[in-house]
Order: sequence, then C-alpha cells, then structure tokens
Amino acid sequence: MDVVGPQEMRRVLEVVDALGIHREAVRIPLTPVPGGGVCIEAGALVVEVPLGDELDAFLDGLPARARGLSGFDALPPMDAGP
Repeated sequence: MDVVGPQEMRRVLEVVDALGIHREAVRIPLTPVPGGGVCIEAGALVVEVPLGDELDAFLDGLPARARGLSGFDALPPMDAGP
C-alpha cells in the first residue's frame, strides 16, 4: 500500500468511533509508515496507518495505545465539536 485509501480510513474511523472521539479531532495521514503510529498533536489524535499487512494487528491494539496517550481524555467526544 503506497497510499492510505478509503477502505483503510473507514476501518480506522470505526475504531476511533468506538473510542467516542469526535471525527473532527482525528487526523489520518495519507502516507503509511512502517509499524504505524498514534499520537496526540495539536489537540488531535493522529493515526498513522502501517505499511503492508499489518493493519489488522495495528487496529486491534489501537484502542489501548490511544487511551494510554497523555491528553487522550482531553480529546472532544463524539457529541461535541472539537
């Protein structure tokens, strides 16, 4: 995968929706990175999709990784604006 496509974005957003984070507070860069990544930057949850066949495992661990980030509790909930 050279570019994060609609299918990958949809799968990431399903996980983020389950976390209750407002979609306006989520950024998904279009370039995948080795191993993927997640951080909070400028008040947004940044989810970097992994290269290749690592997406399933990455998404399985994404909720725990996101919840463990400093600032996660400050992200706006789904029912509020960012």
